[in-house]
Amino acid sequence: MNPGPDSDGKFEVVSAGDEEGSQRGTYNTNAYYFSYDALNDSIGSAVTLTQWVDYLKAVRDHYQPIDRLTIFTHGNYGLIHLSDNAVLTYKTVSNPDHEHYKQLKRLKDEGILAPGSHILLFSCLVAGDDDGKKLVQKIAELTGAYIHANSEYTGNMVSDSDLGTLYTMDGPGADWDLNIECDSSGCDDKATYVMLESPSKGETDVDPDYINFGWKPVDGASSYCFNLKGTNAVTLIWDDTNGCGLSAETFQAASLDPGKAYHWSIRAMDASGKVLQASEWWSFTTIADTSEELPTPNILSAQYIPNKCWNYITWNAVGTPDDGVYYKMYWGTSSDVTDSSELAAPTTTTDYGHTGVLPGWTYYYRIMGVAADGRESVLSDVVPVSVPADAAQNCPLSSLPDTGQTICYDNSTSIPCPQPGEPFFGQDGNYSINPPAYTDNGDGTVTDNVTGLMWQQGDNGYTNWYQASGTADATYNPNGAVDVCGDLTLGNYTDWRLPGKKELVGLVDYSRPYPGPTINTTVFPNTKSSVYCSSSTYAGYPDSAWYVHFGDGYVGYYLKYYNYVRCVRGGQ
Repeated sequence: MNPGPDSDGKFEVVSAGDEEGSQRGTYNTNAYYFSYDALNDSIGSAVTLTQWVDYLKAVRDHYQPIDRLTIFTHGNYGLIHLSDNAVLTYKTVSNPDHEHYKQLKRLKDEGILAPGSHILLFSCLVAGDDDGKKLVQKIAELTGAYIHANSEYTGNMVSDSDLGTLYTMDGPGADWDLNIECDSSGCDDKATYVMLESPSKGETDVDPDYINFGWKPVDGASSYCFNLKGTNAVTLIWDDTNGCGLSAETFQAASLDPGKAYHWSIRAMDASGKVLQASEWWSFTTIADTSEELPTPNILSAQYIPNKCWNYITWNAVGTPDDGVYYKMYWGTSSDVTDSSELAAPTTTTDYGHTGVLPGWTYYYRIMGVAADGRESVLSDVVPVSVPADAAQNCPLSSLPDTGQTICYDNSTSIPCPQPGEPFFGQDGNYSINPPAYTDNGDGTVTDNVTGLMWQQGDNGYTNWYQASGTADATYNPNGAVDVCGDLTLGNYTDWRLPGKKELVGLVDYSRPYPGPTINTTVFPNTKSSVYCSSSTYAGYPDSAWYVHFGDGYVGYYLKYYNYVRCVRGGQ
């Protein structure tokens, strides 16, 4: 059937990226469907938001203004991943100078969307927190449309022989309700939830050997479906194949892994198999197995390195590969260091370079090992390191590179950079401190002369976070077999690792405009204007990691899926 208005007289356009998890079919045979390249890969560059809006305008020109725009794409809390080159956040859509703001506004200003139009945003978790609701509301304001989004996962999990496990549409009864509705004035949650009871939300001492899940009954429900996800919050342990058809409001599970986080939810079904209500996803953590103590790491060496301007500490590895041990380094300027003292960024390596130390001061260090199941070792003995009093003669005042920001702003727009005493003086654009400086070592490595870090000049392509960091995961990196950075040998060095969030941000040159790449392309050629992942897990959602987008320098977090990887070595 040719595209055109449906039985309600509405013209629908369906947009879907050609990536895993995208739309797999809807039921309006009158709709106009188009897919696009959403990934930067060997096939070519992913679509930009400008190209995407241009295509919608061409559809409007050929047919009529769009009454209903249905979008299938990946998402996360406060983030819409339309493509690798179009990652929408509240920050990008709220900035009048940003391309995202300008292009979304075209949908209303150029009449691409019809008055009173609706945008159906099938994208997981987008409106699941306050930033997400602000993002969706801002899109409603710019486009003039009513936006329908979801605060939870969108779609059913099914198995596909080519794509593995994914969220997809598998029938009119699928779990595709969009519970968040927004216009320019605000957002409402329209959902009616199954009320969960036990284990309680966020419970941290659940017995892994026996768990009794319970929820309140739902009127009209013929059966219930129980879903349970593992630590990565993606792979289902109980799903539609083994968790449905429950006649009572209870489910028993046993033999879960100790010391792990899990997520569970319930769907109430009618006699025809249609979803009546779905619950929120609740998380809980099983009790760690403390029957086998983790050995205490011993500090092997601790000394000040003059040419690096840092204290360098090494220690021995503890535990087995199956323990998945990482290390916490506590430090202070007095010898009474405890696990309440300053904590450096946790690391899976057995060395650490402590930057920013002050001349004439003595620093004290202790190391703790932490297993993946939560077991912690005893803190190591305290070891001191003294920084020479004359270290200031050889070290810069700060080890942070300048951002490259040269434009100044008032409360609403860019302005000539103010002088001392004038309003808005003192912002980033007024200063240039520690200008970025690099040395191309000629062996595939680049040294940052400000931070002392050594970087991989190219990148390792597109891989998931677990493989990039060498972290074991049953789905994405069984037994931790792949360690992209840890296994890298480059420039005769083997101590490469995935960079932390702050280290990765240090490469961003904010003087380079969107769409980037926002980096020194002379020393880092072929950098993608896309997402590069860091080793830093997002504390509020441990299945996500912080990333830096080198299209505009945006720093955000996203599920530990596939991103680009550039490895680093040296102190953190």
